[in-house]
Amino acid sequence: MGWRWVFYINIPLVLNLRGLAWRTMRDRETPTTRDPVDFVGLGLLVIWVGALQVMLDKGQKLDWFESDFIVTAAVTAAIAFLACIVWELTDRNPIVDLRIFRNRTFTVAWRPCSYASCGFGGIAIIIPSGYRPTWATRRRQPARLSP
Repeated sequence: MGWRWVFYINIPLVLNLRGLAWRTMRDRETPTTRDPVDFVGLGLLVIWVGALQVMLDKGQKLDWFESDFIVTAAVTAAIAFLACIVWELTDRNPIVDLRIFRNRTFTVAWRPCSYASCGFGGIAIIIPSGYRPTWATRRRQPARLSP
């Protein structure tokens, strides 16, 4: 026996649990429905996320808000974001159902998860792009770390 048996030992357990789950849940199937796709909401979502991503991606190269392109991308992202929120809250079959935030338990659990995701995402983006913490006090940052 080698180290691979650490994984093989789980096979009987998984098969037994799979059978137990199937036997327990087979009569609890929910009916499926065909809801129409919210193409307007999807389009607004694509526009605001795309404009925000382009703004964040090209911002440093184009000197952030000194560039008309970056300002246009930021305004487009902001308008599309607000329009998407309004549309999704008023549509009968939204592509992203924001009404789930009315559930207090979901909202309370969502907040720390979103903060952690933003923090980890920011770290994953900022560190590989070459920023140094000491640059936070300067007005203009160098484009990249010197090798």
